[in-house]
This record gives sequence, structure tokens and C-alpha cells, in this order.
Amino acid sequence: MFEDFSGADSARRHLDAQIAAAEAKLQRAKELETKVRNLKGSASSRRGEVSVTVDSSGGLSDLKLTDAATVMTASDLAGLILETFHKAHRKVTESYVDIVNDEFGKDSPTARAAADEAWGRVTTDVADEDDNKKAVSNLWRRR
Repeated sequence: MFEDFSGADSARRHLDAQIAAAEAKLQRAKELETKVRNLKGSASSRRGEVSVTVDSSGGLSDLKLTDAATVMTASDLAGLILETFHKAHRKVTESYVDIVNDEFGKDSPTARAAADEAWGRVTTDVADEDDNKKAVSNLWRRR
């Protein structure tokens, strides 16, 4: 008269648990995405002539120059802007790596791969004046 539904109930509970786990992972992924999207890195030159802010992708989001910057040669100013940009880019990358390490664990393959990829996008300091001018020109085009 009574049928045994214990197998179906067990399967249902197992499926519900899997759905809940997937929803929790999705929520964590959304929170991580928001944290990363909102990251900013800022830096200023030693004497404060130049201040730069970059977004989470390393794109220029703000550039401020003081009056002291106007007395510099174009080449010196370009170099200082680029140097300050690199500092800001390194800062935002450090913040990104910290977030990824906190989320996945510093020694996890996921965190290591994400950190390696992020650091691979950080450009090195440019030594050549022509490269400085090109880089600053590219920064302005991004705006």
C-alpha cells in the first residue's frame, strides 16, 4: 500500500545540496568580480608634480598635474608621467593579486596562474625618450 520513496527523497536532497553549493559559488564569483572591477591603483611622483590613477585593467582613469609640472621639459614630464603610471599599475596589480590569494589561497594553481597573468601585463619602465613620448601619447588616446 505504501511505496518506498526514500531513494527519490535522497536523490532530491542530494540535488538540492548541489544546487545550493552552485548558487553559493556563483555568489562568491559575483562578489569577486565586483571587488576586482572596483580596484584602483594610485601613485604620485616624488615631488608631487604628477598623480596617476589606474583602473583594475591598468587603464588610465585619472591624471593630475600640478603647476610644477608645467616648468618641466616635455620629455622629462613624459618620463615622469610614465614612471608614475607604472607605479600605479603595479599597485593595482598588487591589490588584485592579494584579492585572488585571499579567495583561492596563495599556493593554489588558480591564484598562481591569475597572479602570473596579471604581472605579465605590468609593463616595465621605458628607458628611451621616444618610447616615453609614444607611451604618453597612448595613455591620452585611452581617455
